[in-house]
Amino acid sequence: MHIMSRAATVQHLAWDSKFLSFQVGRLSADLLSVRQFQQQLKLAQATGYRLLYWSVSPHDSESIASAQAVGAFLADHKIRLVQSVAAGATHLPDRIYPATAATDHLQALAIQASEYSRFRVDPGFEADVADRLYAEWLRQAFTQDLTHEVLVYQAHDDLPATGVLILRNTEERTEIAIIAVDKGCRGRGLGSLLIEAARCRARARNQASLQVVTQAGNPARRLYEREGFRLEHEEYLYHLWL
Repeated sequence: MHIMSRAATVQHLAWDSKFLSFQVGRLSADLLSVRQFQQQLKLAQATGYRLLYWSVSPHDSESIASAQAVGAFLADHKIRLVQSVAAGATHLPDRIYPATAATDHLQALAIQASEYSRFRVDPGFEADVADRLYAEWLRQAFTQDLTHEVLVYQAHDDLPATGVLILRNTEERTEIAIIAVDKGCRGRGLGSLLIEAARCRARARNQASLQVVTQAGNPARRLYEREGFRLEHEEYLYHLWL
C-alpha cells in the first residue's frame, strides 16, 4: 500500500507492521514545510498508519525544523561506516566458530547490542520491543540461506559464547548486521577479533569492502574507527507517532 501527496510518499512496511502489530510506513520526502508535513500526517493517519519512519539529511534544515514543529521524535542519528578489505587471511581467527542454532544464550547476547537502538530509546514502543526484535533478527539469520551467517566467540569448548557476530552478504559488500560482546568480557579485544572475522569472511567471498550501520553516539563507533572504518553516510531518523 502506498499513499501519495504532491510533496511526499509513504511506503507500507509489511515486516515491521506484522512484528509490531500495527501499521508502519516509511515517509519519503525532502524540504517539507510544516503545512505540507501536517497534511501528510493527516493522510497517513486516515489511511490507518500509527507510525512513520522518516530519514532526513543532517543538512536539510527545513525538514528538520518541520519535524521539530510537529513533535517528531529524533530516534536515531544513523551512520554508515565502511572500510576496504585488504588481502589477507580467509580462515576464521582462533576460537571463532559458525553458530548452528539460535539458542537462548545467543539471543541474550544479541539483545546486548540493542542498548542504543532506536527501538529502545523511543518511549513510544513497549518496553520489550527491542529485546524481541534483536532476538528475532538472530533467529531469522539462521533461515536466510547464504545471505546471513552467525559467528560466535567461545574462549573454551566447555564455556558459553561471549561474543556474537551476524553478517549479511550483498552483491557489493559484507555487512556487520549485529556485533555484541558480553558486558562482562568487554575491553579484552573481542570486538576487534570479531571484526577481523568479518574481514576474513569478506575476503573468502571476494568482497572488496565491509560496512556497519550504527548510531553516531554509540561508543562502539570508536572501535570501528580504530579498526579502519570511515564515515560514508549519515542521516537523522525520526519516528512520527500518529
